[in-house]
Amino acid sequence: MKGWLHIGFPMAAQATLLAATLRLPPDSAFHDVVMFLPYGLALVGAALGLIFALNRVSFCCTALLGAYIPMTQAFGLAGNASDTVVLAGSALLPWLMLGLYHGREKRVFSLHGAARATAVLGAVVAIMAAGSYVELPMRFARFSEQPLFQPLTERWTIPPIGMAAFAAALPFFLIRTSGASPWLGRFFFVAMLSLFFALNARSSLWTAESRAAVGSAFVSGALLTLIWAVLENAWRSATLDELTGLPGRRALRRHLAALETHYAVAILDLDRFKRVNDRYGHDTGDQALRFVAGHIGKAKSGNAYRYGGEEFVLVYERKPIEAVATELEALRRDLRAKPFAVRGSSRPKRKPGKTNRAAAARRTSAAQPTRSIRLSVSIGLAAPNRKKVRPEDVLRAADKALYNAKKNGRNRLCIAD
Repeated sequence: MKGWLHIGFPMAAQATLLAATLRLPPDSAFHDVVMFLPYGLALVGAALGLIFALNRVSFCCTALLGAYIPMTQAFGLAGNASDTVVLAGSALLPWLMLGLYHGREKRVFSLHGAARATAVLGAVVAIMAAGSYVELPMRFARFSEQPLFQPLTERWTIPPIGMAAFAAALPFFLIRTSGASPWLGRFFFVAMLSLFFALNARSSLWTAESRAAVGSAFVSGALLTLIWAVLENAWRSATLDELTGLPGRRALRRHLAALETHYAVAILDLDRFKRVNDRYGHDTGDQALRFVAGHIGKAKSGNAYRYGGEEFVLVYERKPIEAVATELEALRRDLRAKPFAVRGSSRPKRKPGKTNRAAAARRTSAAQPTRSIRLSVSIGLAAPNRKKVRPEDVLRAADKALYNAKKNGRNRLCIAD
């Protein structure tokens, strides 16, 4: 998965579902399937969230399922009861989803899980109660008739208070939460946009006969996005190295198995890494690995992998070994020329704000002088020939060439025969 392909699939699936909903007659069997689709998707999303320890998604799917029940009555109807369902949903769901997204991952059966379940249940009950408008006290009825709580226009039927809730909450979904995939917030952002259009299903943009199915299609799109978020998180955990962010051995094995004939494999090893760990500590060693991984990951034409420990692998396809060697030499020299700043014990892990930056710099320099070291890598390079036919043989030859580079003084490139 690369770039916006992460969210491209759920967005394309939602667009296809919406297009089919608008194209087919309202009395077709497809519309009946669309109306029941959110139930199945919500159960699948909640189950996958539990299986892959992404409980925030499980709670969000449960909340959407609970809110969808009264929303189905509001999608195709008009009147005060439908207005209050949209009012309650648009005012409560953005904040509920935002709290679930930014909450820490805890076990479902814990005090934290109980608090989340209570919040979800409270929001769902409030939205269901809003659907029973005729049974609500008259005082609330007169209160809800204020312009702030009424549909904005015929096209935008969400009331101003709901518009404000979505506008205020959406930017906070783009803030990454600790320990989560960097794409999780963007998935939630897209899901919230789908929910916004679902709550706006009574808009004059849609025909009266198609509004219920359109609303269900948008809810299904939100749930599909959350399901894809779980799958992307699971893929990331299984494929990427947590420390460096590079693909790991499992991804390397898949790549090697798919190689044909014209390729080259390079193994890079950080020189004297044990000295870095012994002198500066393992935290600095981890930072050094991330520093080198970031440098290697910028290779122009090679695919970078973390092989293990302080070793990395670059795989080049359809490129002559001479050109690969030239690129690797440039990468090795650039890494050696770029100083690695050793993070002191008093240096903050996060970048301070503008107002505190000067004070933080003075405290850091007074407590401990700035230090930097030069890192280098030794590289072994190999390509297939008559003696080395299988990718495993080529990788083994690159490892032997790396050993020769270490033996001959480090910080150099050796090419296998």
